[in-house]
This record gives sequence, C-alpha cells and structure tokens, in this order.
Amino acid sequence: MKGWFRRMVGISAMDFVIQAVITICTIGIFVDDPGVRDEVVIFGVLGLSVLVLAIRRHFAMRRGDAGETTGELTGRQMAELELRVSELEAAQMRVAELEDRLDFAERLLTQRQEQILPGAPGSA
Repeated sequence: MKGWFRRMVGISAMDFVIQAVITICTIGIFVDDPGVRDEVVIFGVLGLSVLVLAIRRHFAMRRGDAGETTGELTGRQMAELELRVSELEAAQMRVAELEDRLDFAERLLTQRQEQILPGAPGSA
C-alpha cells in the first residue's frame, strides 16, 4: 500500500500538496485584481498547474522511479550492481580461459617452427 500515490501520480503526496497550495495561492493573488474576470484566472491557473503536474509526472515515469521509495530504489540499484559484477566476473573468467588457449597455441606454433626449422633463431 505504501507508495500507491507515487505510482499513480508520479510524484509524492507531499509534492502534490505543495503544488496544490502554490496553485491556490496564485489564484488567490489574481482573483481580486480589478479588470480581470475571476473565471479566467481560476481556469487559467488550474490549467497551468495541471500542465506542470503532467510534465512532472511524465519525467518521473520516464525515469522509472515513480513507484519506488528510496529503499526500493536502493534495493533495485544494488540488484543491478550485483548482476553487473557477476557478468564482469564471468567475462574475466572467459578472458583468462582465452589467455590460456592463446598461450597453448603459441607453444604449439613454436614447437612446429622448431620441427620445421631446427636451426632457426630462438630454437634451443
């Protein structure tokens, strides 16, 4: 149940409350302005606020951390790091195996050259 708001909206509940308060305060500042229709101010500021919320949600969802708390994010990052370390260890084992094969192939070539050219430089 924890983090359901963040998964739905893309931002934390506190961020949403802060945006709502700023929106209400902005409406309150401009509503009493003479010569400006109250409906235009209210709908204009609400529309702008929803647009800002949509943009924030888009980038939060794009980052992929909208539904994760700090602990969940850290856990996911640790799992990814462990996977990368295991892949790196496997690659190192593969490189060591290839080095052994290369050494073996070089020894075979050296032996073959010594058989073909017994007086060649480097033959003992």
